[in-house]
Amino acid sequence: MPVKGYVCLLLDLIVLVSCRQQWVEQPGHAEVNPGGTVTLPCKVRGKKGECRWERNALPVGAYPGKYEWAGNQEAGDCSLLIREASKDYDSGEWVCQITASSFMEKDTLMSRPARLIVREPPRSVHLRSSATGRSILGPISGPEGLQERIDCVAVGGSPPPQLRWFLGDREIPAEHSGLDSAGEMVSSVLVRMEKGEHGKPVRCEALHPALHRIVDVKSFLDIQYSPVVEITSSTPLTNLVEGDRVQLNCVVDANPPASVLWYRDGTGEIASKMTELSIPRVDLQSAGTYVCLANNTLGSSQAKSVEIQVQYSPVIESVGPRLKIRQLYGTKLVLTCGARGNPYPSFTWIQYKSSGLEVRGEGRDLVIERLVYEDEGSYECRAVNSILGQRHETKSKPIKVDVYGSPKVDRKVSEVYVSKGSTGRIEVEFCADPLPKQIWHIDSHPGQKIVINEGTSHAGYSVLNATKSGRRNCYVSTLQIREVKEEDGADYVVHFENDHGREIHTVRVKIGAFLGKETLIGGLIGGGMTLLIILLLVVCCCTKCARNNKARKRDQESGGSGEVWSTGSVCNSEAEQQSEISTANTANTSHSAISTDTRHSVVSIATTRLGSITPRNGVSASPRPNPSSAVESILYNGPLSPFDRKNISFNEDVSVSQECLKARPPTVPVNYNDLCFPKTSNYGSMRKQERCDILSRANIKKIDEIVQQEDSVRHSPIQVNSEYQYS
Repeated sequence: MPVKGYVCLLLDLIVLVSCRQQWVEQPGHAEVNPGGTVTLPCKVRGKKGECRWERNALPVGAYPGKYEWAGNQEAGDCSLLIREASKDYDSGEWVCQITASSFMEKDTLMSRPARLIVREPPRSVHLRSSATGRSILGPISGPEGLQERIDCVAVGGSPPPQLRWFLGDREIPAEHSGLDSAGEMVSSVLVRMEKGEHGKPVRCEALHPALHRIVDVKSFLDIQYSPVVEITSSTPLTNLVEGDRVQLNCVVDANPPASVLWYRDGTGEIASKMTELSIPRVDLQSAGTYVCLANNTLGSSQAKSVEIQVQYSPVIESVGPRLKIRQLYGTKLVLTCGARGNPYPSFTWIQYKSSGLEVRGEGRDLVIERLVYEDEGSYECRAVNSILGQRHETKSKPIKVDVYGSPKVDRKVSEVYVSKGSTGRIEVEFCADPLPKQIWHIDSHPGQKIVINEGTSHAGYSVLNATKSGRRNCYVSTLQIREVKEEDGADYVVHFENDHGREIHTVRVKIGAFLGKETLIGGLIGGGMTLLIILLLVVCCCTKCARNNKARKRDQESGGSGEVWSTGSVCNSEAEQQSEISTANTANTSHSAISTDTRHSVVSIATTRLGSITPRNGVSASPRPNPSSAVESILYNGPLSPFDRKNISFNEDVSVSQECLKARPPTVPVNYNDLCFPKTSNYGSMRKQERCDILSRANIKKIDEIVQQEDSVRHSPIQVNSEYQYS
């Protein structure tokens, strides 16, 4: 075929194809809520036939307000608009058809079936037991540890709803979900009954597009378990004393509810059948251990207990082994003391002796390893504890211990001094029970041995009956020598014997000179006088110290804003008396001016008047009122001028013994009271003179000249040479 022929054929095919009807869009699966509007698309290219729709193989015509054309059919848009969707009329499989363009053409178009679902919410949702198939209308009950399978059933619904499970606030996965034989949506879950989940809600939620809110159904887990108890107290249980109130509560956790029982441990006594146990006033009888127990249909709880401890003073329950004990000397003695108290007491053992009380031990048991006669007596157990800071003590009944055995003497040998010519007494203390026989063996005379029993005499020797000593079961055996001779100085042996044994003691007697009564009296008097003298000396010293302290205090109190005196030498009372004698003898020959020559004693007095000067000892001296002379006026009350701030020096030609000047270190600063009232034994008499020692011994004749020169020397130091005539 020529090429021109092929080209024409191809063009005919293209024209033929382009003239046939073709699909642009076919309808598909769609969903709509009841009463809603939905459009089923159907579009064709080259449309020449008619548009038609079928639902479930049945033709559907156009009805205004229900089924309407959604597009321009001439342009090939055959889409169908469905209003007021309804499951009964609209749900199903829809097909769009386009008839052939002519009876001769075979270009009819028919779309694939498109499923339209008019949504329908589930009519109801409920829970049911998988085991019984019955609906669950109340709580889901079961014993602890059981597994329960629960179904959630949704009746109706198009499409089927989605179901979800929740336990409390926690989402749990479903074991199985799907449509059952009745076309209902069913979801199953497996719930384990655990005590911790008791009371929690089990909830099933149904989700559906046609629902405006979530639809759910729920129940509660009713897990049954045996009781569990705990004990609480609304009042403190520590440091309880008699009279306090106790309030106990038995808190029970059980399902179903349990009955409660309080009872006392050990006795089984029922204290209460309520959850609350109240003891208004606790005492020793109500103290103890209390137990709480609960029971329900599933079983009993484990018992819980609480101990009520009441603090109380010690109570001694037993002491022994007996209240009267008689035991052999040298054996072991054990005394026991049984007591109770809260807090538990400590124990002290006391022995009553003639000298007083003696602590013998601590602890419940007193153990005396080797019993001696000094251990005889009454023993007492003392139990002590402390309650709220107060000490409480309880004493037991006394245990009387009687020690018996052979005689005992502390030492095997002793020495005794007796005076020649006197009546001698040789005494030996021994202890025994019962009282032994005593026999003295005397071997003081050569070739002669004397044996004397108790209560007998022979050859000037007498054995007196035993007398009680100051210790228990102890006595004194006495051998009396009527007139001690030189030959009586020997060893004397005494034998003590009773049913339990024998003891021998040797007394070494030595003879000494006899002291008469006069000698003894003189010695006592001499010793007494010595003690008296010592006592008087002590009293004198104390008095002198007190007087000096008092005088020092008066000197300090008399201080003020006065002058500070300094002297080159001040004599004590004895030296001053010698100085007066020496001065009186040389007064007429010594009138030269004072200088640095060491042949004469120089007395220099310097005074400075200040506002306030603290003299020696840190006490201000007050000026002496009412001076008796012009010199004293100058010394005490000098004029208030620049002159007062300068030193005034008096150089006096005074002959004083060198011993007086050596009596004190030179240039020792002292105050007026030290000069006028030296602290010596004549303190009082000198104070009465109310004059300084220097002024009282001197008769100054040129006082008027000193006073007249006062104005002329206000601005410069003044040196005055004065002649003194000592009376």
